[in-house]
Amino acid sequence: MVSEEQYGRAYEAYLSAKGFLSAADILRQVGQKDSMKLFSYYMNPLSINAAFVCELFIKSMLILKEIMYRKIHSIKELYALGLPGYYGSVLASILGYGLSF
Repeated sequence: MVSEEQYGRAYEAYLSAKGFLSAADILRQVGQKDSMKLFSYYMNPLSINAAFVCELFIKSMLILKEIMYRKIHSIKELYALGLPGYYGSVLASILGYGLSF
């Protein structure tokens, strides 16, 4: 059973991920208006935000599934901790691992 504190941590990670996702989407929208600016100015921050979004979403799921993790920032390492069931299958298809749990 997930404690109230764990649920709060997972929810904070989820909300942070949504915020960074919004920021990445704004960069994507601005970049779509001018493809040269997208690749010249916005691609790096957009990519970094998108990767951080993945990290935070995975961490929120790990917390809810009560899977312990240390200070890991690698999406691949976090995923390898074994997200069970549906979430693992979805992440596997997104990350291109072709794995299912």
